[in-house]
Amino acid sequence: MKSKLLLSVAVLLATVLPATAAPLTLSVLPASAIHELGDVFSVDISVSNAVDLISYQFNLEFDPMFVRATGVTWGPYLETGGSTITSIGAIDNTAGLIDSIADVLIAGSVSGSGVLASISFEAIGVGMTNLNLTNPLFFDVNFVGLTPTLNSGIVSVNPAPAVPEPPTVLLLLMPMIAFSFWRCVAVWSSRRAAADVSRT
Repeated sequence: MKSKLLLSVAVLLATVLPATAAPLTLSVLPASAIHELGDVFSVDISVSNAVDLISYQFNLEFDPMFVRATGVTWGPYLETGGSTITSIGAIDNTAGLIDSIADVLIAGSVSGSGVLASISFEAIGVGMTNLNLTNPLFFDVNFVGLTPTLNSGIVSVNPAPAVPEPPTVLLLLMPMIAFSFWRCVAVWSSRRAAADVSRT
């Protein structure tokens, strides 16, 4: 009897109490990547589990010894809710910072998940750097501040593959090949000259 009562209470609570919402999350995607020196690549900054979002702002920090930021482009997420006012942020490749990437909906709100921005980089040094999301400022339609869980990224830069050198045997044969080629050209030229003389 007691067990049935506890089961009934548990079922009642499950039907009455609201389900716990998944946490708002801001992520660098892909979470980790490997590139070669000189590569140009991009990462997406994505939001998940947003509810009635109207604005966001965040920074991205990186190690300028290994990567150089080259640009920021907007994802379509917030603009699905209407017109927006945007800030692409200020790129500082000395400090390793993109400051104040931001977007604000003029009216309306959006929910769900999507890409907020894409950031392009060039790999300039061999090593590893974190792509750290910092100083997030998110607000919902009621102007309530939201605190997202931050999932930063990691980029590893490997040396560019060495250009293979010609085999030693080929290097030794190249003078002989060049001599044979020019000898054939000389013979052909002399025969053509002799043919021209014979015609005259």
